[in-house]
Amino acid sequence: MIFHPPSEDYPYQVAAHGDLSVGGLTSLAAIDAALDRLDALRRGVDGGVYPDGHVENEMWVVCVVPTFVTTLPFEERLDVPTMDVGVGSDRVPVHWDHEEGGHNATARSERPEDAEDRTELTYRTGGDWGWTTPAELVPADAAREAVRQWLTTGRRPTNIAWEDL
Repeated sequence: MIFHPPSEDYPYQVAAHGDLSVGGLTSLAAIDAALDRLDALRRGVDGGVYPDGHVENEMWVVCVVPTFVTTLPFEERLDVPTMDVGVGSDRVPVHWDHEEGGHNATARSERPEDAEDRTELTYRTGGDWGWTTPAELVPADAAREAVRQWLTTGRRPTNIAWEDL
């Protein structure tokens, strides 16, 4: 699959759960703004509630993905590079999907004390629940920079450590 950065010809979307997804994103700035909005909503800065009125306390993991993916049969969607990134917390997971079959690399914490911490942390992703450990969390600013690097180069970001899965 050929990588295309966000543009008018190749818009992206930030796929969140429920009706919180944001599409038609044609620049890095637009993707950053969408992630900022979801982060603020999750943290309660921007009303703090879902459109239907309920509030949740876990972080969210959203998927940054080319919009054309939604037109593909489900089996082919797994072949398109995507990046999942957490919002709504100071430390978040990042997953880079770059080959067939889903998550192929996950971010690794830069803090040595996190390596053996097996505490399970839950998050919402696409209407489902996921879990991670502190060993897979990085600072939110580093996660955002990883998204920017990926959207610019199409390659694995170099600003955080990765574990191949």
